[in-house]
Amino acid sequence: MKRRDFLNVTVGAAILSPLVSSSTGHAAAPIDPPPGLIPTPVGEAGKWFMNEPTRIGWFTLRYSDALKPAGMFVQEVADAKMNLLCLTVGGSFAFYPSAIPFHEWAPGISQSNDFLGKIASASKSRNIRLGARFDFSKQSAESVKANPGWFFTLADGTHPVDASGRTPPCINGDFFRKQAVLIMKEVVSRYDPALVYLNNFGNNLGGQNLPDPCQCANCRKKFFQKTGKALPQSMTDEVRIFLRHCTYETGRIFFDELMKLSPKTILINADTTPTHGWHSETRMVIAPSRLWLYITSEAVNRQRTSYPASVTCNNVTSYSSNSSRLVLMPGQETRMRLFQAMAHGSPPTYVATGTMQQDDQRDLLAAKEVFQWHARNEDIFGNTINPAKVLILTKPESAPRGRDIVIQQSLRGIYRILTENHIPLMVSETMETITQQPGRFDLVIVTPGAPILGLEKFVSNGGRVLYIGEEPAFAIPAAVRVHDLTNVSYVEVKDQHLFPSLKGLTYLMATSMCPYTVIDIFSKAEVKTMRFTEYPEEKGTSLSFVPPMIENPAEVSQTDLKHTEIPAVLLRDHGSGRIAYLPWDLGALYDRMAIPSHANLLTDLVDHLLPKGRQLESDAHSSIEMVLAYQQNTGRHLLHLINLSGQTQNNYMDAIAMGPIRISIIGKFKSARTREGNTGLPVSYNNGRSEFTLPLLKEYEVIVLE
Repeated sequence: MKRRDFLNVTVGAAILSPLVSSSTGHAAAPIDPPPGLIPTPVGEAGKWFMNEPTRIGWFTLRYSDALKPAGMFVQEVADAKMNLLCLTVGGSFAFYPSAIPFHEWAPGISQSNDFLGKIASASKSRNIRLGARFDFSKQSAESVKANPGWFFTLADGTHPVDASGRTPPCINGDFFRKQAVLIMKEVVSRYDPALVYLNNFGNNLGGQNLPDPCQCANCRKKFFQKTGKALPQSMTDEVRIFLRHCTYETGRIFFDELMKLSPKTILINADTTPTHGWHSETRMVIAPSRLWLYITSEAVNRQRTSYPASVTCNNVTSYSSNSSRLVLMPGQETRMRLFQAMAHGSPPTYVATGTMQQDDQRDLLAAKEVFQWHARNEDIFGNTINPAKVLILTKPESAPRGRDIVIQQSLRGIYRILTENHIPLMVSETMETITQQPGRFDLVIVTPGAPILGLEKFVSNGGRVLYIGEEPAFAIPAAVRVHDLTNVSYVEVKDQHLFPSLKGLTYLMATSMCPYTVIDIFSKAEVKTMRFTEYPEEKGTSLSFVPPMIENPAEVSQTDLKHTEIPAVLLRDHGSGRIAYLPWDLGALYDRMAIPSHANLLTDLVDHLLPKGRQLESDAHSSIEMVLAYQQNTGRHLLHLINLSGQTQNNYMDAIAMGPIRISIIGKFKSARTREGNTGLPVSYNNGRSEFTLPLLKEYEVIVLE
C-alpha cells in the first residue's frame, strides 16, 4: 500500500499520535502499514490457468450434497463443457472421510463412501481439473467445547453462535494456524487438486456480522506486542490494520506449507496475500445498490493489466445474495457477464450453491450455452493480452474484495465514457504497467488516488497524460485554494475549437449538490462535498470556473453569475510530452448523473491528446461493448462485441439485434472472420487503418483479424 493510501485509512486513529506510555509501562507505538496486496506470480506449472481455454464450474456445496451421486454430478459438469471443477471439499464440513479431529464429516460420508474421492476419480477420467474450495469460517459446538482458545471471543468471554449453531474460529488461534493447515494438506495429499481456494479467511468479515474485534487471549497478546496498547473492544482503523497483519501472517503459513507439499498447485486466497491471484465477483444488483454495467469487465481488465504474471477470474455468482440463494440471476445477465469476463481474458466462471441440480434451470442453461460456445471456439481463448493504447491509472484496492467506493466513482465514470465510445483501454493500479513498457501507451488517464510517481519522466520522454481530479506533481502552478463545495458549480466553455463536441453549449456542471450517499453491494459511504481546485487566472483559458450562485427561486436565479478566468482545464507541454488537467472530478459526475456533455468533453480531450487518433473507431451504438485482444501464440487479433442493449435499469431482457456496424482499426489486416456467423468480412485498408462492416450483431460475436 502506498503511503498516501495508508494515511487515508488511518487519519484520526491513535496510530498517528505521538508515542505515549501505556498503562503497563511499555511504550505505545504506531502500527506498521498493512501488508501489500500484490499477488505472487504463478509458477510455470500453473500458467495453464490463463494460457489454456479454461472453463470453471464453481460449486459452494451444502453438506447435504454429499448424499448425491458423484458420478452424475461430474457427468453433468462434463456435458456443460466445464473443464475445471472447483467445489467445497472441507473446512466447516468434510466431504471425504477426514482423519483430522473435529473436522466434521458431511452426512453420508464414511470410509466406504468418499464423495470427494469419487469426484476426483470421475473428473480425472474426463480430463477435468479439480479445484479444492475451503471455508473454515464456522465450526461445531463440540470443537468449541474442546478447544475454546481456537475461537472468536466476545468481550464477555463467550463465543458467538450463528443460526446453525456454529462458531467462527479466530485468525490468531491454533485452529487457523494448525488445524486448518492440516485439513488443507490432507486434501492436497489425497486428491491432488490443481487449485486451492480459501474463502472467508479472517476475522470480522462481511458475512460474520461481528462488528467488534475478537477478545481472545491470542488477539490481546498480539495486539499488545504490535502496539504496546490494550486491544480496544470496539473496531478502529488501528484494529483493522492489525487484523490485516494477522490475516497475512496466517495466510503465509498456508501458502508456504502448500508450496512445500505441492509447488505446482495454484493458491487463491480470497482475503489476503500471499496468493497467486485475485478473484472478483459479479452479483445481481438489488436496490438501493447502484448498477455498474461494466463491473465484470473492469475487474478482470484491472487485475490482468496490473498483475499479468498472476491468475485472475471473475466469479459470475448465480444467486441474488447470500440471504436469497434460491433466487437466481436472470439468464440474460448471466450470459452477458460471462461474455464480458472471457472477452477480457478471464476463464468463464459460474458459481452456484449446490450441484448442477439447480431449482432454477433457466439460469444454469444460460451458463451452459456460454460454456459450450467457448468450447466450440476454444482456439481463440487463452494466452491473450490487451493491446489497448489508452491506460487508466486508478487507486489501488484498499483491501481484498474491498475498494474505496467514493473514489471508485471516478474510475467508473471514465471507464464508462471510454467504453461507450469504443475506445480500447486498460486499467492498472500500479505504475509498473508504465515503467516496464514506457513506450507502450499513447495516452495515460489518471483518476483520483492513483499512483503517479514516475509520470513526469513518462511525459518528458514524449508521453501524453490526462489528469482528472488528481493534481499533477509537475508543470502547473501552485493552487490558490481548494473549494470543497456542497452546491452546484459550473465550467464555462470558451473554446469551441478545442471542444467541438460542445458546440452550442455554454455551461457544464463541475460539482453537484452534496451530501449524497454512495451504495455498493456490501457497503455505503457519504460524499459530503465535491472539490474544485483553483489555480491562478489564465487569460484565454478554454474552460473557466463559475462558482456557485443563486439558483432559487427562478425569478432571481443566476443574478449573481460570475464569469472568471480561473482555469477549469490546464494544458501544458512538458519536455517532449503534453498533459491536460481537469481540477474537478468529471468521472464521479458521469458515474452518478451520466450527463452527455461530460462524455463529450472527455472524448474531445482524448482526441486532442492522442498522437495518432483513436485505435478503434465505430458507428456502433454505445450499448455495444468492444474488447480488443491479442493472442500471443497465434499472432491474431480478436475483436469481441458484446451487446448490452438488453440491460434495463436493474433488469435484463434479450438484447436487441443491431447492424450494420462499421469498424476501423489501426493496423493492416488481410482478413476478418466472424465466429458466431462464420462469415468472412471484406476488409479495406486506408491511411494505416483496416476497415470492415459487421452486418448484424445479436448477443455476442468475435471477429478474428489476421
